[in-house]
Amino acid sequence: MTGAPFDWSEFGLWGICGGAATLGLEVWSAIRERDGKAPPRYKRISYWIGEACRILVGGGLAIVLGKAQQVTVPLGAFTVGVAAPLVLARLGQHVNVPVTSPASPEVKREQGIG
Repeated sequence: MTGAPFDWSEFGLWGICGGAATLGLEVWSAIRERDGKAPPRYKRISYWIGEACRILVGGGLAIVLGKAQQVTVPLGAFTVGVAAPLVLARLGQHVNVPVTSPASPEVKREQGIG
């Protein structure tokens, strides 16, 4: 151990628990709003794969921050797990990838061609 109060696997588990708690509250709220009926997205495997990835990223981030001693207590790792899926969702909303072909006038202008 490198001075951390608990093991790396504990950081990860607390981070995963935080992400799972966020998902649980989201699912509960969505079902409650629809009078007990699950939204169609919950019937798609792709939705659950994406959610599992987001939760695992939260666990991974908690491990990284724990190893760097930026998070030193279980509540901190749990909070990282809660925040990670929310931050990823926000980042996904703001990613702007321009769609241009290499021969487009904009690209030629930026490169000083033609």
